[in-house]
Amino acid sequence: MIVKRRLIRKVSAAAAAVAMASLFSCVYFNTLYNARRIYDEAEYRRIEEERSLRSLESEYERVVVKCSKILKNHPDSRWADDAAFLLGKTFFRMEEYAKSEKKFKEIIENWPDDQYAPLSRYWLAKIYLAREEYQQALSYTEQFLELHPDHETRFEVLMTAGDIKLQQGRNEEALEYYLGIVEEAEEDDISEMAVLRAADMHYSLRQWEKAAGYYETVLRKGITWERQLEISLPLGRCYTELGRCQESIDIYNQLLEKVKQRREKAPIFLGMARGYECMDSLQRAIYYYEDLMGKFPKSTYSAEASYYLGNLYHQKTDSLQKAKEYFGRVAKEDPESEFATESLKRANSISRLIEFEDIEEGEATIEQKAMRNFYKAEIQLIQFDQVEKALSNYQGIVDSFPATEAAAKSAYAIAWIYEYKLDEPDSAIGAYTRVARNYPRRAQAAGALDRIESLGGEGAASRLQAYVDSVQAIPDSSISAEGRRMEESQHLPVQEPDSLKNVPALRDSAAVLPGDSTAAPADSAGGSGQ
Repeated sequence: MIVKRRLIRKVSAAAAAVAMASLFSCVYFNTLYNARRIYDEAEYRRIEEERSLRSLESEYERVVVKCSKILKNHPDSRWADDAAFLLGKTFFRMEEYAKSEKKFKEIIENWPDDQYAPLSRYWLAKIYLAREEYQQALSYTEQFLELHPDHETRFEVLMTAGDIKLQQGRNEEALEYYLGIVEEAEEDDISEMAVLRAADMHYSLRQWEKAAGYYETVLRKGITWERQLEISLPLGRCYTELGRCQESIDIYNQLLEKVKQRREKAPIFLGMARGYECMDSLQRAIYYYEDLMGKFPKSTYSAEASYYLGNLYHQKTDSLQKAKEYFGRVAKEDPESEFATESLKRANSISRLIEFEDIEEGEATIEQKAMRNFYKAEIQLIQFDQVEKALSNYQGIVDSFPATEAAAKSAYAIAWIYEYKLDEPDSAIGAYTRVARNYPRRAQAAGALDRIESLGGEGAASRLQAYVDSVQAIPDSSISAEGRRMEESQHLPVQEPDSLKNVPALRDSAAVLPGDSTAAPADSAGGSGQ
């Protein structure tokens, strides 16, 4: 009987131990289960609802607490590796990259044969990519592909490697990764994602034709509305930039018919406006721009619409006051807009141009008339990159006001355009030659000689230098102002626009003659350049 009771006690103790172990196991599992649930819910809100990190921070912190509890109290638990991996991902989402890096490296060291070791290498690549440490990031993608060539996450790793190359500016290598995925992947989703990466790459490089081609290959029936919107918006922009204006209008109209949420209309309205502007249907374009600004005020879209309205009024209607008004509104609509700084510069430039326009024709001196035209050409070139218009206006100044400072500046600008904008070195040498020959007393002659020599015209530069030196040997005091005007009016003067000295190529080439001051004043209409 005594033996029987002892046996019963032993069995009961063993059963209790098993029950206790099972209980602890359930506790670990439930803690991990809840941590995973919270993380997954946060991820859903981050992706589907586009929630910010700040709004999700409390959820991520709850995950950290639960996973840390498992690792601290039960480091040898069967769930420890799961907790460590989830903790590494959560730190990554919280942008605490050092802590995330530490966890993933611990997994590789402590559980090298575990299911999470390959994935940890993938996440380490993502961490280094986020920190812009591209070589380190690439080393982990290479490790993954070498050690786990058949892993199910292989294509995601290849995509990340392409993204790293893209960030390094190695676009062709990035494209090889993306298109390699397209060739190998059997799943449509991963293949389409790679095609979209290629399309987005060309889009960011403003290679509209190539981008449109890739977007078109994935715009098919049966795709989700979200994917259709994601593809159609940049595709419409490509069509607009390519001059396929009606196609861009058509694609935006199709989107408007299916749009589900009010906030989704803003980029569509913006695309419609640009499409109609592309067609030179300016009233319709203005309607859509202004409608967008009215319905979505103080937004990134209203700021962009205001910027494009400023361009439209300046370039296509020549309404300077309207252009100034809309450029001035950009920062008020969204101070963080990528267009805010540029718009302020354009508004200020147009204000200066308006000042010149307001000078009564009868009151303006020859110099003022010439400088007014010069400033208009300068805005066209520097602010709006309207090279052909600027070139024409600079030449008009040289022809109509040959003995003015503005003519000298315009002539140098012509030479600069031929060299740097049109890539016509022979024409540039000819234009720089006229600067040195026609304006030997001006500082621009030295800059012109320097550019001629740099372009391979050493012999011409040497001969012109002798000519410049001979003219400068004659004291200015022996030549009357009228005589100098007569001298310069017989030639084709040229000097660099002062604001162009902000362009590195011009800043380096604008040599200064002894006794002269051509240190670029910020105001291109100011400074004599003498």
